[in-house]
Amino acid sequence: MKFFFVLSFRSLFMLVFVIGLIVLMILTPRAKADELRGRAWYANHPTIMRQVLAACRDDPGHIGMSPDCQNARAGEVLEASNMASRVLSPTSAQYWRVHPEWIKPQLQVCSHMRGDEPSYSWCIAARSVGR
Repeated sequence: MKFFFVLSFRSLFMLVFVIGLIVLMILTPRAKADELRGRAWYANHPTIMRQVLAACRDDPGHIGMSPDCQNARAGEVLEASNMASRVLSPTSAQYWRVHPEWIKPQLQVCSHMRGDEPSYSWCIAARSVGR
């Protein structure tokens, strides 16, 4: 009789455990296709990207290799390349349009330069906007 009770209790425990796991799997929310955060999404949301990256660096063993962490890292690279492409060169007129307060001091420096100096191309671009 005692053996039957122990066997029943173990079986009941296993049954409850398995049912609990099944219910947990059913109720666990899954990311929908439109909720996935790709690298472009992270590049456009830098605050959230930095929070995710901090969490990924804090727990690299568990979540560090998750798709979300990989996408956040790729978004960080994309954001950096986007920023690098927005950097203007002083040899372009656009640079001097963005920084008009620097034209006058640059033209004063240019008045003391020869045309064969490497940075003289800055003078040409600054003059084209300063007129």
